[in-house]
Amino acid sequence: MSFIVDAKDAGDGSLEITVCRPTGMPIPSNILPMGPGTFDVTFIPIECGPHRANVLYNKETVAG
Repeated sequence: MSFIVDAKDAGDGSLEITVCRPTGMPIPSNILPMGPGTFDVTFIPIECGPHRANVLYNKETVAG
């Protein structure tokens, strides 16, 4: 599974991305820069059900 994070318009700062399984436990993921402010996040689901991506920018949660 994969998704793109586009932070081009966010400006300078620190970006943290964590993928969690349905139980809330984080799972390993790979975050690859694709260009300025754009990242490809890939992970392998460990169990069935909706997984959640938590994105923090400068230690603040990004909604959506």
